[in-house]
This record gives sequence, C-alpha cells and structure tokens, in this order.
Amino acid sequence: MARPVPPPLAKRPASARSRAFNRPRKPTVSGNSPEGRRLLDLSDALAERCGGWSNLTPEVAAKVRQVAELQLICELARQRALKGEESDLTGLCRLEGHAARAERKLSLIERQRHEGPALDDYLEEPPA
Repeated sequence: MARPVPPPLAKRPASARSRAFNRPRKPTVSGNSPEGRRLLDLSDALAERCGGWSNLTPEVAAKVRQVAELQLICELARQRALKGEESDLTGLCRLEGHAARAERKLSLIERQRHEGPALDDYLEEPPA
C-alpha cells in the first residue's frame, strides 16, 4: 500500500514549517554585525535580481540565501588572505569556484523568469 503524499510546503501552516521558510529574508547571522549587514545586502540584491523576496518560491529563496552566504564566506576568506593572515589559498580558490557556480545556477533561474510566455500560454492561444 502506497503512503499518502504530504502536501506541498507552501500549503502547510506556518507553525509546521521552519523559521527559514517563513522568514526567507532573515539572515543566518546577526544583522547587528558587519557580516550580518553584508549578508543581508548580498541576499537582497540577489533576491531582487530574481523578482524580489515576495515572488520567490521556497526553493529559490533557499538558493538565494546559499549563494549570498557563499559569497560572504569568500569575501571574508579573501580579506584574511589579503591582510597576510594564515589562510589556505587553494581552499579559497575552490570556495570561490563553488560560489561562482552557485551564482550561475541562480542566474539560470533568473533568466527563466524573464523569458517569454510559458508553454501553457502558447498552447492556450488559438492558431492564427
């Protein structure tokens, strides 16, 4: 006997979802710190490119947060390396590559949002 399929996340009540889902704009670090403010700036800019926080699906909002966090980690690691502190430059290059790939994936999502009408719209139009 097959198990029942749970409802989609968006249809569940707010009390049954995680805080990150209910408040996607809230940064994972304190907004009172310089890192928290930078993370908020990065995530807001990325979300705006994808249509704004209110228009993002939970999956895309999670990707926006992930890309912003990766970019912040890269910035902090690069800053430590430039100050002459002990740092792993190979690890930094790998991390920056991972952040760049994550941002490209997010750009694909953004581009899909800006492309023409969906297939359903074409199918609904009567032939000329």
